[in-house]
Amino acid sequence: MPNLSNLKESLKESYGRLRSDAYLTLYSALSIVYIYQFFNYNILLGRTIDPNLTLFILDVSFFSAIFFLILGAILDQFFRKKVHLLWNLIGALFATIIFIPLDGMVSAVLFAILGGFSASLAIPGIISKIIGITTFENRGSTAGLFIFFVYALVFSTSIFINSAYSLAIVLITIKLINAALVILRKPKDATNDDAALMAPFAMSSKLAFLAVWGIFLLVDILASNSASQLLPKETLSMIVLQSIALGFASMLLGGWLMDHYGRKKLMVYSYAYLGIEYAIISVTRGGIIAYTFIDGIAWGILSVLFIMVLWGDIIRERERPIYISIAFSITIASLFFKNFLSLSGINLSIDQTFPSTSIFLFFAVILTLFLPETLPDKIMHGKELKDYLEQAKKIKEKFK
Repeated sequence: MPNLSNLKESLKESYGRLRSDAYLTLYSALSIVYIYQFFNYNILLGRTIDPNLTLFILDVSFFSAIFFLILGAILDQFFRKKVHLLWNLIGALFATIIFIPLDGMVSAVLFAILGGFSASLAIPGIISKIIGITTFENRGSTAGLFIFFVYALVFSTSIFINSAYSLAIVLITIKLINAALVILRKPKDATNDDAALMAPFAMSSKLAFLAVWGIFLLVDILASNSASQLLPKETLSMIVLQSIALGFASMLLGGWLMDHYGRKKLMVYSYAYLGIEYAIISVTRGGIIAYTFIDGIAWGILSVLFIMVLWGDIIRERERPIYISIAFSITIASLFFKNFLSLSGINLSIDQTFPSTSIFLFFAVILTLFLPETLPDKIMHGKELKDYLEQAKKIKEKFK
């Protein structure tokens, strides 16, 4: 078992890596916060134009964001400083338009397309670059600390959002800060020096990793819909806060454990315990759904894995933006369907939802068992040997 006393040292090293390019770290984090808040509060934006077109604007925003994610991944090699600066300034302009009264179908379409563009275009390349400052030995810890920082920003900015106009102010602020970071940052070469350790992975494995990520997000959609039917809004808000608190802790600890035990074990444990949890909820017919805040443990671990770690482990830098765009497209789809179900007033059958989630999760466990470990054996064995030598040293000192 890894020595827990090394956690602080590992986090300190990860902090040093992120701080080595602080401009890129902050720029990447704020870019993710922007796209998350844009879709999380998309309903608020739609209502500023025409409440009757809210669902239409949500649909167009979703498809435009997916289109620009994929386009951005394809064109990433051509994105230079001026392109990033222009992208952020257009994003600030888009958020400013929220304050201007708009109406009509044409305005709604243009508004939604511009929103999808400003949220998505450069995301794949940005995340690829932040992955580039990690290595196999510290990728889990560094990713855990980075994703912790991202969600801390999501949480802190959400406190100020209670209307379309407060959302606009948050989005404008993010884009203007990012524009300044683009101007101030001097290009740096990626410090990733472990490409030679990367094993070749079959396309089927890469697609399977994306599939299990999609299963987790599908379960989240189903569970959220059921919870909204069974629990009052205040209770749901408390569960979300508790889940976030657990998620923050599991991001830091889980990322560190990934670097010792490997990615696969953490993934299997996360899906297995979620499957057991929802099986119990199924038996009680939602009787213990108030305890689903423990989902935060799996949410924290799997977010770290599927936003950063896996794509650094199995995809070479040149192809990485494409897979990141697909992973983010799946994430955006989950936010879209959550909003879609809420806006449409669609309530899924509770009696069918919970058994379905259990089946999906256990299927994910089985699928994951057949997937390869992405952390090289050389790295894991080296860490195990280091931990063993440290323990032996302590025992020797104890008996002196």
